[in-house]
Amino acid sequence: MNASDNYMKERSKLPPEEGGGDWQRIHPPHDAPADPSKDPGSGTLDRVYKREKPPPTTYVVNECKGGDATNSGGRNDPNKKGERYQQGTPEYLQLQADNMAKNGKTPEERQAGEDLQQAIREGNVEYNEVKQPVDHSGNLGDTSVREYGDSIPGL
Repeated sequence: MNASDNYMKERSKLPPEEGGGDWQRIHPPHDAPADPSKDPGSGTLDRVYKREKPPPTTYVVNECKGGDATNSGGRNDPNKKGERYQQGTPEYLQLQADNMAKNGKTPEERQAGEDLQQAIREGNVEYNEVKQPVDHSGNLGDTSVREYGDSIPGL
């Protein structure tokens, strides 16, 4: 289990009004290979979780960062020549959801993208950076979570 999954497991213990509840990981699926060479990689989001109760259905998108990693350099928008969006921005989230819906490798990934597109329109998405530092000996540090949502209207 990675830092993102651990965070969501702990968060599930909170009362629903504090963001808890029955969060289910919908992307990538739990049976996805642990082999990093099989990682969904570019064009998709690191982790997507869904909570249906209490209504409305809500999503959490966690971008995972290990060690000293920082946000990716961004992604080019294929529909807008020269536009590049930084990870953590509303445009990047929308672009990734659109890409998953259109080009997902599995029906589940495409459905997750479509669900996210709708949730973004309805303002029912929380977008986070989840970091877990690693010291020089390879020991894992405490997980930290930073919400990108301040820059995303409706979140």
